[in-house]
Amino acid sequence: TIHRALFAAMSNEWGLLTERERTRLAGKIRKAFDNADMNHDGFLESWELKRAFRHLLPDWKDSDWDDILGCKDWNGDGKLTLSEFVDWVLDINIPQIHGYKKVPPFKAREIMYPSGVEVNIEDARKLMSVYIEQLDEDGILTDLTSYRLFRKKAKSRNYSRMLHQAFMEADIGILDQLEWNTQECSVFLSAALRNLSLPPPAGGDHVFSQLFHTFDLDYSHNMCERECLCMVDMVVRIIYQAFKVKDPEESSDDE
Repeated sequence: TIHRALFAAMSNEWGLLTERERTRLAGKIRKAFDNADMNHDGFLESWELKRAFRHLLPDWKDSDWDDILGCKDWNGDGKLTLSEFVDWVLDINIPQIHGYKKVPPFKAREIMYPSGVEVNIEDARKLMSVYIEQLDEDGILTDLTSYRLFRKKAKSRNYSRMLHQAFMEADIGILDQLEWNTQECSVFLSAALRNLSLPPPAGGDHVFSQLFHTFDLDYSHNMCERECLCMVDMVVRIIYQAFKVKDPEESSDDE
């Protein structure tokens, strides 16, 4: 039954299932994750994936299993969480500035994120107008050196790992989610911006409050790591498009 569940999900049948069938399938996917978790640490490493599922995908090479961590390990910690495993099984992808399934920052106008949030970039830019004005007044948006440094950090191989570290450090309650009311989200966003060589918002929490509520679909006032990564992805895209300089050395792939 686990094998059939995985095959059904991998063959993109999820959207054709009833709510009851989805609930049953979700339970089977969770059971498949638990069975594959040989050392019971709550994560799946490359060797565990290969050992548990190679009979389902006999044509895969060792490098194919390693590549899963490259395209589905969205927090960059070298292993798959349950959420990341579900994303792999259901072929759900967080849009990226670079790498696997990339959506270049200057081409995107509207993005549907895995959490179900559909964001129009122009609308989101209005929600970030105060921060964009801050960057403009500081001269950052017209400085080629600042643009190059920002772009280098955003396209770095360590980008996802950096965000994961920022999330873990901000998660004071160790609940695997960040709360807005305790300023955990604000601490995370400020750390993410600093790691992109950008200043934190001078106006405090409220500068990003409307954008936060856009991604907080259930109005719980907290967000899991995947939701936080999606929100930062949108922030990065808006800042990318706000820069007023053109780098003659920039690849056309970024446009």
